[in-house]
Amino acid sequence: MKSWKKAASGLLVAFALFFGVLAVLVVAAMAIVQSGWAERRLERLLAERIGREVDLEGLRILAAWPPQAGIAMLRIANPEWARDSYLLDARGLRATVDPGPLLQGRIVATAAVDNAAVGLQRDRQRNTWELDLPEEQSGDAMGRVAVRSASIGELRIAYFDEPDRTDVAIRASGDIGREGRPFQAQAEGRFRGDPLRGEARAPAVALAGEQPVVVSLEARLGENRAAGELALRAATGVLQSMEARIEASGPSFAALNNLARAELPKSRPWRVAAIVRHETGRWNVNDIQARLGKSDLRGAATLEMRKERPFLRARLASNLFDFAETGIKRRIKEEVKEKDAKNEYLIPHDAWPTDGWDLLDADVELTMKEMRNVHPVPLQAAELRAVMENAALRVDPLTIRLADGTVSGRFALNASESPQEANALIDIRGLRLSHLVPQVQQKKVALGRLNGHVELTGRGESPGQWLGNANGRILFAAERGTASGLLVEILGLDAAEAARLLGKKNDKLPLRCAVVDLKVKSGTATASPFVIDASDTVLSVEGKLDLGKERISLTARAEPRDASPFTLRTPIDIAGTFLDPQVKPHVGPLAGRAAAAIGLAAINPLLALIPFVDPGGDPEDGCQPQKR
Repeated sequence: MKSWKKAASGLLVAFALFFGVLAVLVVAAMAIVQSGWAERRLERLLAERIGREVDLEGLRILAAWPPQAGIAMLRIANPEWARDSYLLDARGLRATVDPGPLLQGRIVATAAVDNAAVGLQRDRQRNTWELDLPEEQSGDAMGRVAVRSASIGELRIAYFDEPDRTDVAIRASGDIGREGRPFQAQAEGRFRGDPLRGEARAPAVALAGEQPVVVSLEARLGENRAAGELALRAATGVLQSMEARIEASGPSFAALNNLARAELPKSRPWRVAAIVRHETGRWNVNDIQARLGKSDLRGAATLEMRKERPFLRARLASNLFDFAETGIKRRIKEEVKEKDAKNEYLIPHDAWPTDGWDLLDADVELTMKEMRNVHPVPLQAAELRAVMENAALRVDPLTIRLADGTVSGRFALNASESPQEANALIDIRGLRLSHLVPQVQQKKVALGRLNGHVELTGRGESPGQWLGNANGRILFAAERGTASGLLVEILGLDAAEAARLLGKKNDKLPLRCAVVDLKVKSGTATASPFVIDASDTVLSVEGKLDLGKERISLTARAEPRDASPFTLRTPIDIAGTFLDPQVKPHVGPLAGRAAAAIGLAAINPLLALIPFVDPGGDPEDGCQPQKR
């Protein structure tokens, strides 16, 4: 028993000596750390690490649990070219560190500062906040530090960018993520040349508590305004959820020129409102309400941060979209004219706009119930669903109301392959050509309503290259229209009728129908043939079209329904390009008629007219398929 008591007494003495020595070592370490020598040593280490001059005073380690540290003054210098002398000039810095995460190599702390000034400046390619740290070390350091809450006596942030015409001053004070004083911040100055005023407010509520922190925001940039509320919920160092109700408005898109760094059009006044939520890797944008003049857009969208690539789902709808209210009608018209003047092709040969398709998957539905003033294509309504998956786009279904008719079908383009594969299946019903192509209406050659069917598949890096390799069929049929009498007679080379019609600019001939049937193989469309059936003439056209090179090789034959006293009717060759077709008559039949006229003229000069008189007829087939 005495032996046990003696052992226990020795053990207690050993523990006392151990903790006594430990206490002495801790006190000695605190004394060393808080010495002037330690401060200078720490200054040199920090300066070498970040490549900036560092001034540190009043380093203190408090004997408390959890561990606490304080710095009376900390200065980090800016480069010599900067307007402000210091990147950071702070007084009264304090922090309380959680011991658990510290043992795991992470710093989770509550922080406080009495007074601090931050000088941020950008000068073209130079930034004051870029320190000489290896990128991987900088990212690791930021990932290992988390501030749970902060108490700010007064914080002043200056941001200056002379080339960008930006000079903004921000003042902030209060407590963030803890109970105490309400947080408030004000911003004032100029941003990219426009005057800026902003304000943010939040009550003093613990960020990691059950009650969310609600931050109210309001800002004005030039004539534009934005406002909203941001509700935050977080655990220690981790944002759990966010919900924001935001709205923004302005007098015109042009008022955002400086912000967008672009020359935006002068539009009608605009307004956008939405509810934005973020939780567990998902962003939801709900209750989207956008107005542009009388035009509207509403809907919702979701962005999921998936492992392979983000996925966007959106459902958008509009009751009315007036393109004229965007202010870009005139600009697009001018750009189209300029492009047409320089373009060598009717069909675009620019590459498909597929850059970045492999960065996002998407499923987007769009419904536009009424569209006005859409140029150069007179769209009236649209409904579509576009699905992007692994760089492959599929638009199905697609329904467009266009020129008082409908265009429906589907389109697919796979950008993951080279050359890219595309296929289209389109049905056309009841399009008014006079609305679709206004210049045709002006020339009085409108073909009434158009129906059609297009089914093409092929490969190519551009629309033009795709058509140059396509296979399928193109079928169009027009009916109940009018055609210029002069056009019909000239194609028939009827001199008497053409001379009669030359002085009548508004003369029209009823058009019974027109049928175009093209079989497409390897980019060559073969007519089988197609027919234009007017009231007194049936035109039959056959030949080929090179869709890739946009070359024409067609022959037109006119068969009259009326009798004409003087005609040179002969087959017509139509050649050249889609943008510059050339029309020439066959020489052989004309030469034969001329020889016959010369022979008859030797008998009687009046008989020379007989070869040029066409008795006419009434072709029964018209738009019916040609017999071969």
